[in-house]
Amino acid sequence: MMKLILFYSLSLAVITSFSQSIYDTVDSFGVYKADWASVHKDGKIGFIDKNGYEIVTPIYDLILDFSDFKKEWAMVRKGSLYGFIDSFGKSVVAPVYQRIDYFNEYNIGWAKVQKNRKFGFIDTVGKEIVKPNYDKIEAFGEVKKNWAIVHVRKKIGVINTSGVEVLPPIYDKIFDYDSENCLCFLVKKGEEQIKIDENGLEIKERNTELEIPKKTISARDMFIKKLNLVLSTTSKMDWKFDGTMTIDTPLHVDNSGFLSVTVRYKTDTTFYRVRMEAPINKISSIDMDIFLILFYKDNDVSVYVSDFGDENLRFKEKIQMLLLGEPSSQDNKELLKEIKDLYKSQLEIDN
Repeated sequence: MMKLILFYSLSLAVITSFSQSIYDTVDSFGVYKADWASVHKDGKIGFIDKNGYEIVTPIYDLILDFSDFKKEWAMVRKGSLYGFIDSFGKSVVAPVYQRIDYFNEYNIGWAKVQKNRKFGFIDTVGKEIVKPNYDKIEAFGEVKKNWAIVHVRKKIGVINTSGVEVLPPIYDKIFDYDSENCLCFLVKKGEEQIKIDENGLEIKERNTELEIPKKTISARDMFIKKLNLVLSTTSKMDWKFDGTMTIDTPLHVDNSGFLSVTVRYKTDTTFYRVRMEAPINKISSIDMDIFLILFYKDNDVSVYVSDFGDENLRFKEKIQMLLLGEPSSQDNKELLKEIKDLYKSQLEIDN
């Protein structure tokens, strides 16, 4: 046993001596992470492992402790910009942000970021769920649950907890919800006061009676709306997972054209989260047995799963289908045809 300890100590000494010929300084092993040592070269910091292999090239000006902001992620700074590396030394969020706040402060699984003096949000896989386009983002729930006021120059709008811009930032003020008179929000645009319904649509008055103006709803929006209707009527989305399902983030399409949904499975003692995402325009077919299923020709559906009791999502696998729950309608053939027609229409519009 003493010989093994002596051999290990001599090996570390040789590695440290060799590394010091490459780097300006080599710190002690195990300070940041077991079997890792931070190394410094030309004022920059990186990591080597116990075999002397360079895990993280010394290109960063600062590396904070792992799990300070997110489990098994370490914040890094390069110049004046911040990002994250993971416990394998891989860059998971490029250092492009002037500021990154703690996760879950505004919304579960989100961290506010600042880029080019504008604010947005990233999620727990490092993806921009809200592009940093806003001068200021207020807390969710101040005017309506799951809504947050955003500012651009001197105008304000609203985003929701799906990352969707419900109201464009063109208004001067948003008043509280009027639950007695119009079941709507009052907003000010210039000298005009406008009534907005809970979906973000303007309400016009005619003959003292309120009516919602006819607004063209895109085929894509209707397609997503139908899918969310199916999703909301089921407590099960995928036979691979156990527990009662609730929706964390309903189906939506981001600026990159990815259709995604995040759900939560609750067991008797704990929970875990599942996120599925895939390009909306690469669906090869839509079918329905017990579940409504979106099929992909290739493995285009990315699945992210958290550990039990953990909010943070990690990539798990690529699969060929996205399952969206069990429809409640008795005439599922008609519903399936409607969903297929809507998808075909949105494809024709996009193309």
